[in-house]
Amino acid sequence: MRELLQQNEKIVLALRDMSLNPDVLESQLGDHELRGFYQKLIDFLQSKKKDTGYSASSPSHTTNDQPQRSLDEQVLAAASLENGALWMRLVDEARWAAYRDALMEVGEDPELLLFHAEEKDFVNTLKRFLEVFELTKQREEEQSALEAITDLVQPPTFDEAEVLEVLSSAGASDEDAEMLELLSSVHFGPSLMTAMNQDSYCVQALQDPVLMASMQQLMANPKDFAITATLQEPVVREFFLKLIALSFAVQEQSDEE
Repeated sequence: MRELLQQNEKIVLALRDMSLNPDVLESQLGDHELRGFYQKLIDFLQSKKKDTGYSASSPSHTTNDQPQRSLDEQVLAAASLENGALWMRLVDEARWAAYRDALMEVGEDPELLLFHAEEKDFVNTLKRFLEVFELTKQREEEQSALEAITDLVQPPTFDEAEVLEVLSSAGASDEDAEMLELLSSVHFGPSLMTAMNQDSYCVQALQDPVLMASMQQLMANPKDFAITATLQEPVVREFFLKLIALSFAVQEQSDEE
């Protein structure tokens, strides 16, 4: 993933365009190269989650693995605690009305599939349901991952004077005020994102849920971030100091070019 972002400016610019206007995603997915990147991105992000024993993040995985797994195994995976809400949500769709009760039973207790195993029409319906389930789960995971990426590449909307006023009224130190002022000048554009993906510290930091949450909080609501104790945490403070330094370095290089 890191190498892709280092070597392919087209992908970096596509991420930037998508962050500014999510509607362009549909047209981007028509590009074979970009579609391949987004799929690799989904796989990469899913690999960072705790292993649940089954992942439906990739169409190639779900399609190719289905014949190798029994119907019982597919149902167990789809009706797990993690996926149960999605199962029940899909069951409510009109297209499954004829077998809604049976699908609900199997979703609540996969062992009940045994009592429907000889019903050919139901089994065929269940197989179609599982295909729809996997595609829906994949789309929702893609959307979730893309929203996370959007949060990272979307430029912050700072009202610097307002944030500094909040800091002053909260009795924040001059050092905190200076750091927030510097952060207000950080532009989360393609150049900075590329530089972050070339920096080993930033690559590791972006996998830290605490730092990710801090960055998202800063970008979503600078005023709230300014008055929390988040900035006092050493690891968070170190990250933002390095981010500011990296941003200045990127800007310098851009000015020279």
